[in-house]
Amino acid sequence: ADPRPRGPGSVSVSPDGRFAAMETASAILITDLQRGTTTVVVTGAFNSPSFSADSRRLYLNDRHGRVVVKTLFSDTPPTPAADTAPGPSNVVALRDGRLLLFEVAKDGTTYVGRIVTPGAAGAAPSFQVENVSQVPLAALAPDGAWFAYRTGSGTSAGIRARRVDDLASWRPVTDVLNGVAYVTGWSTKGI
Repeated sequence: ADPRPRGPGSVSVSPDGRFAAMETASAILITDLQRGTTTVVVTGAFNSPSFSADSRRLYLNDRHGRVVVKTLFSDTPPTPAADTAPGPSNVVALRDGRLLLFEVAKDGTTYVGRIVTPGAAGAAPSFQVENVSQVPLAALAPDGAWFAYRTGSGTSAGIRARRVDDLASWRPVTDVLNGVAYVTGWSTKGI
């Protein structure tokens, strides 16, 4: 597999700090950071790797935008983890076992974020993502209480942060830097 990361949002570190998952053009790779070894976890068009709270499973998006889960170091293929709307999506595993999903809204032109419990049916807390032309990339803070995501596009792009337990409120984190704004990670102190 090509060892180069695909771009912003393509690398994820496990909550226990032992593993790093990397999205490449043809596979998802796992590096054991203690041993310095790298293993192919799954090949194909998967993206947005995000570790479960126990660092034993990896949540991914497949080529159809569906959220799937892959148990690490197992021969079983990825299985569906949550119902998502058709189209591109992005997933972030929260520390309490729930999933933060960004997906195409019902109007087909905007994106919505929502928090779901894998396997549970029914409505989920959600929020509208402002003026985004592509699926937002998000990053969870080290303490698991906040997440940051890209909003807007072009010269109106920026980064916003929301508390996991209070989706109604948000705050800007940064303004546009020459029309480019990406969430790549957090400092160890969070916000």
